[in-house]
Amino acid sequence: AVARDEIEHPVRVTKLIDRRGVRLTKRHRNPYTWTLCSLVRTGQGNHGLADRLMVSALIKARSCERFGLLA
Repeated sequence: AVARDEIEHPVRVTKLIDRRGVRLTKRHRNPYTWTLCSLVRTGQGNHGLADRLMVSALIKARSCERFGLLA
């Protein structure tokens, strides 16, 4: 269920953005996220996968932390 929600969430957000007529450009890129993504190893099989999973986990944890502060 969690994996399904993680997959469906970006689709729902994209649809909402489209309905509002907003077009995302490169300037919307988050420097924190892009810096983390630049550290992911490529062409190294499972090492790259592990890196991507760790980056995703860090981004998710930071988002949860920020939402907690907002709440």
